[in-house]
Amino acid sequence: MSGCVLAGDGTGRKPLAAASVNLALLAVKSLLSFAQETGYIRYNVGAAVSLPEPDELAQCILTPEEVWSLIDHAPAGRDRVLLEVLYTCGVRRAEAAGLRWCDLQPRPEAGQITVFGKGGKSRAVLVPAVLWSDLLELRGGATAPRTPKTASLE
Repeated sequence: MSGCVLAGDGTGRKPLAAASVNLALLAVKSLLSFAQETGYIRYNVGAAVSLPEPDELAQCILTPEEVWSLIDHAPAGRDRVLLEVLYTCGVRRAEAAGLRWCDLQPRPEAGQITVFGKGGKSRAVLVPAVLWSDLLELRGGATAPRTPKTASLE
């Protein structure tokens, strides 16, 4: 189903991801089932539509214990802190790649990160105290100006 366009509206928008198409199909099938159960329609035409099996990658979700084991086995320093930021703060890969030291702001007893993500939107993410201290330790004497290629979390 990859590359499917849910509604071929001719606007030139890129096709929806397979997961988005499946979610929309599930919603329509659910609506049709409800309509049949309540007597609004006689036949549930959605019953004839079968959904594709989820791909294997979607089935490989790590448990929290497995994630923390992965983080614990990462090399100390930047790599470990980056994995902690990704997992603990729910930051996307692309958002983490764009982080600069000036995106870190102190808060009482911890801090926050301003991330710039999908659709050019920014959001503030609270950072737990332990991770905040790890970030400050990693930062050391790094400067905070926001320039395109310098002052990243490297």
